[in-house]
Amino acid sequence: MQDERSDAKYREILDELQVQSWQLELVISGFAIFGLFSALEPLQDLATLKRFEGNLLQSLFISTIYITCVLAIFNLILHVLLRGLWIGAVGIRSVSGDIDFDQLNIAKVFKTHLKKKIGSFDNYIINLENYSSILFGVTFLIVFITIAISLNFLIFLFFVFFFYENDFLSFEVKAVLGTILFPAFFIGHLITIIDFVVPGIVKRSPDVAKVYMPVYKVFSILTLSFIYRPILYNLLDNKFGKKIIYSLIPIYGILLFLFSLETNPSNFFSPDEPSSTEIGNRRNYRDMMIKNKEFIRNTSIPSK
Repeated sequence: MQDERSDAKYREILDELQVQSWQLELVISGFAIFGLFSALEPLQDLATLKRFEGNLLQSLFISTIYITCVLAIFNLILHVLLRGLWIGAVGIRSVSGDIDFDQLNIAKVFKTHLKKKIGSFDNYIINLENYSSILFGVTFLIVFITIAISLNFLIFLFFVFFFYENDFLSFEVKAVLGTILFPAFFIGHLITIIDFVVPGIVKRSPDVAKVYMPVYKVFSILTLSFIYRPILYNLLDNKFGKKIIYSLIPIYGILLFLFSLETNPSNFFSPDEPSSTEIGNRRNYRDMMIKNKEFIRNTSIPSK
C-alpha cells in the first residue's frame, strides 16, 4: 500500500514537472544554442587543419561533431520558435478563449474547411506542446548518439595503435587477435546499426534473438544505448513521435547538403579588389601611383 501511495505521489510530481518543463527547456536551449554556435568555427578550422595534415580519420571525426552541432542548432532554434508560438497561443487563449468561426463572417465553404483543418484552438496548443517537447528530446538523443560514435571511434583508434604501433606482442599474436577482434567489432556495429535504423528487425525471430542477445548486451555498453534507449523506444512506440523522427530525416539531409555548399569567387580579378594573399593591388606601389597622379594616404611599396 505504501509503495502504491509513493508511486502515485511520484507520478503526480512527474506530471507537475511535465507541465512546468517548458521553462527549463527554453533556458537550456538558449545556453546550448550560444555554446554550439561558438563551437562551429573552431571545429571547422580544426577539421580543415587535420585534413591538410593528412589525418583523414581525425578530420572525419571532427566533421562528425561539427555536423551534430549543426543539427542540434537547427533543432533547438526550431524548438525555441515553437515554444514561443506555444506561449503566445496560451496567452491568446487566456484572453479570447476558443475560436468562434461564426464571428469571422466568412462563407460557409471556408467555414467548414477551417473547422476541419484548424479544429479546436486547444488542440492546436496541444500539438505545439507535443512538437516542442519531442524536438527537445530528439536533440539530446542526437547528442548522445554522437558521443557514442566518438567513443567507438576512439576504441577503433586504440585497436589500431595496439595492434600496429606497439612492440609488446609478437607479429603472430597481433595477427591472430586482429583477425578475430576487427571483424567482430565491425560486424557487431553493422548489426547494431541495422537494428537501430529498422527498429527491432533483428529481435523479431526467436532463434536470431537468442544469438543476438550477447552482441546486444556488449554493444549497448559500447554505444551507450543503455542511456538513451528508453527515450528512443518511447518515441518509436508513439505514432506522433515516430512521425516527427521520420519527418526530420529528409530535413536533415537537405540541411547537410546546404551546409556542404561552398561559394568560389571568379578567377577574374577586379582592379578595385584590395590586396590579399591572392591579389596584389597596384595602389600598393609608389611608382605606379605617381604615374596615375595619386596621393599616398598611409604607406606604400617603392616599386613592383
